[in-house]
Amino acid sequence: MKLLRAYILLTILVKFCFFYFVIYSLYLRHLIRKNPNNKNYEDSLKLIDKIKNQVEFIFTIMVAILLIILFNPYKENLILDYETKLLLYLFGFLLIITSDWANFFNL
Repeated sequence: MKLLRAYILLTILVKFCFFYFVIYSLYLRHLIRKNPNNKNYEDSLKLIDKIKNQVEFIFTIMVAILLIILFNPYKENLILDYETKLLLYLFGFLLIITSDWANFFNL
């Protein structure tokens, strides 16, 4: 159970890293609008966007692994206490909120 809790906390930490990169990306976009001739900001934005996408992918894979562990049909004891249910509930909302809605609506 301790290992599962550590894995869940690591997954949450990865999501917070994603939020950090989203905010940093927005900040760089603001700097680019103020200084359109500065190539350093554009290069930094490309790098941050790439890292942001990779961190989001890692989070998605980690949540998928967590779901595989929790809902393994060959395991007799299903570990679904209140904390686990709450975290899976919140993960669902986080995935919906942080989805790339621009791709869905072709913006």
